[in-house]
Amino acid sequence: PYFDIVRVDWPAELRRALAAAARDSGPAEFRTTLLRMIAALEDGHGNVYPLVQDLQALLPVVVEWVEDRLVIIQVADEIASQVQPGDVVVRINGNPADSVFRAQRELISGTMQWRTARAAAQSVTVGPRGGTATLDVRRRDATGTTRTDRLQHTAISPLPSPRARIRELAPRIMYV
Repeated sequence: PYFDIVRVDWPAELRRALAAAARDSGPAEFRTTLLRMIAALEDGHGNVYPLVQDLQALLPVVVEWVEDRLVIIQVADEIASQVQPGDVVVRINGNPADSVFRAQRELISGTMQWRTARAAAQSVTVGPRGGTATLDVRRRDATGTTRTDRLQHTAISPLPSPRARIRELAPRIMYV
């Protein structure tokens, strides 16, 4: 960690984590304790990984935090009839999407930019292999229709980036 840049009282964080671990009632709470401890380092290299038997899978979507909302920017072909790029995730498993995102961001170590990017992806896409996630999404069309779709965590590797390296969005407006 960059102790010369990040001013963290590591002995105090360790004491806090050990006290929390002593009160944790199971593996899920203990994992959260470890995540909070590592997040205090503000180091993007720090992470807590699940045990092999607890490996998680990804929903076949790519989500980003755009203008204070979780927006789907890419979907796999097999779920294109359920969700579309541009859909805004309103609720995740019945919880407000922005609350789920903010809670997830608090458990990630690194810069705010890194924490935001990882939290956006993990809030929606990460879950138990074979499990399901219920997403309420608002359509990008003029009707503003909100749909609820139950998507299964099936993929075990992320979708490739949807972005081209260089693309002309409109005449004389380039994306690089």
